[in-house]
Amino acid sequence: MIFSIDKLAGANDYRGYKKLIERTNFPKEPMELIDAMGWVQSHSSNEEKVLFSELFSDWRTYVGMEPLEVEKFEEVFEITDSHIILSSFYINSSSRVRDSENVSNSKYIAFSKDIKNSERVYASSNVENGQYISASFNVLDSTEVKDSLKIQYSQNIFNSDEISNCYGVYSCKEVEGSLGIFNVSTGKEIYFSTDLENCSYCLFCSGLKNKKFYLFNQEIGSKDWFVIKELLLNEWSEEDESFYKIVSFEDDNNEWCGFRYLPETDTNFSYVAQRDFFQGFSSKFLKYIRSMPYYNEWLLYQITLNPKILEE
Repeated sequence: MIFSIDKLAGANDYRGYKKLIERTNFPKEPMELIDAMGWVQSHSSNEEKVLFSELFSDWRTYVGMEPLEVEKFEEVFEITDSHIILSSFYINSSSRVRDSENVSNSKYIAFSKDIKNSERVYASSNVENGQYISASFNVLDSTEVKDSLKIQYSQNIFNSDEISNCYGVYSCKEVEGSLGIFNVSTGKEIYFSTDLENCSYCLFCSGLKNKKFYLFNQEIGSKDWFVIKELLLNEWSEEDESFYKIVSFEDDNNEWCGFRYLPETDTNFSYVAQRDFFQGFSSKFLKYIRSMPYYNEWLLYQITLNPKILEE
């Protein structure tokens, strides 16, 4: 089949493709489609190859390719053992990938780069063993991550940086081993707390700075703190985590990324995210919290914005 850019006149990016041909000094004389792809293989930078992969993907859609041409297409753009690939290259053992680069053993990937062993990823890069990742970077062994950076071994993370071994994190930075936290910077082992700076080992705390071993904003001994934490987490283990979400995703296999982002929680406002996250408190769990030392009803309400707190 003879290659001619004019055969793509019906494609949405036809004008862009013509400019690409002109900008890269692509040969003007007629040539076989296989030879045209061979020229791209030999003369194009990685950046140009991304654009050419879109061009030839559209050719495959609008004009069609013979089996040998398909083989050349997959060779040039390094697509192996994969299917349903659009405008992408360096793809291995993957499916349902579009506008992406360097993807292996993954599926439902869109507008992403450097993705490995992952599913349902959108507009992200450097993701390994991830699921439901949106607009995030450097993510390892994590799920339900949106608008975040440097996340590992964590779940349900929004607008946060450098988070490790956490669940339910909103607008936090440099935090590890924590649960249900909002607007916290620098710390570890923080549970059900808000607006902390450089604090660690805090349970149900808010508005503190440079503190350790606090419960309901009261300082306690480290040994007592760890005992209380373990008892609390034992109660928490019986809660249904599906009721505690800062960001929510729903499968949608009609989307290239394989999911839809559900705006059940208005993540643009911290107080709304707090309120919605803590609505999941069961009566049993709330009863246990009320039995804890130093229990402070008003402080718990400030943290959770849950009206159940103020009810008898």
